[in-house]
Amino acid sequence: HECKCDDGDTAKFWFDHWLPTGPLFSFVGQDGPLMMGIPMSSNVAEACTATGWRLPSHRVRHRRVAEVRDHLTAHPLPTQSQGPDVFSWEIPGIVSSDFSSALVNWLQAARGNRLFTIKHIAAQATIYLIWRERNSRMHAGNPQPHSVVFKQLDRCVRDIALARKDRKRFKTMLSIWFRFD
Repeated sequence: HECKCDDGDTAKFWFDHWLPTGPLFSFVGQDGPLMMGIPMSSNVAEACTATGWRLPSHRVRHRRVAEVRDHLTAHPLPTQSQGPDVFSWEIPGIVSSDFSSALVNWLQAARGNRLFTIKHIAAQATIYLIWRERNSRMHAGNPQPHSVVFKQLDRCVRDIALARKDRKRFKTMLSIWFRFD
């Protein structure tokens, strides 16, 4: 998902895609919060003061932190007058500000029973993995990069298809899933 950061109250500084770099935690790495002095739990509004962004020194040596610094200096400060942050979701060919609508549209665009089935399995696995990642972040403070979550999704769908490969409806499921790679 992407976020148009307006007031900065909802957008998470480290984990939402509100700058061109994508989620900053993935871009800078796990030392980013320490190097920039912005706690991992901060929203975007908490990463600035009334006078500007909370930026690391110009002498910062970490290339990615310097890049984030440059992006922030070019990015307008969030303000309450702009209204709430706006999130949009993109599923190939469909952009929506409502995740559930985008997901339903993607599922309905499936042609053929098998394609719908594999999309349905992928949608269920995605919802489960997002829920699990959310709980992990809230309770353990242990976020995983999006690439790890995508690998988990791939493994989950493959396991479901392999477990049912002897059933008529699932015979070609794995080959259909591989086309999405």
